[in-house]
Amino acid sequence: MVTSIVIHIIVAFVLVLVGAVIAAGKGDWLIAGYNTASKEKKSKYNIKRLRLCISMIAFVEGFITLLAGASVKWPYTGVVYTVLTLVVVAVGLYYVHFWAKKK
Repeated sequence: MVTSIVIHIIVAFVLVLVGAVIAAGKGDWLIAGYNTASKEKKSKYNIKRLRLCISMIAFVEGFITLLAGASVKWPYTGVVYTVLTLVVVAVGLYYVHFWAKKK
């Protein structure tokens, strides 16, 4: 039980750290797909907006992970955690696709 909480805290810390690095503009290589894209494809995205979207996804997922760690004894933690994660990723990808792309 305690190890599960510790693992949740470590994962949440890593997610927040990754979000901070990306938000600071130093972690573009951490954005999957962007780091290996050609210059043509990279030019289709507004990098500042992309960084904001990806860092917000990481921050929110870190918060959700902390909540999941805090409520380990609750029987539906896994289901709620999975649904929240899917919702955050879906909304985040929507914003990446429609808001972070250059018009």
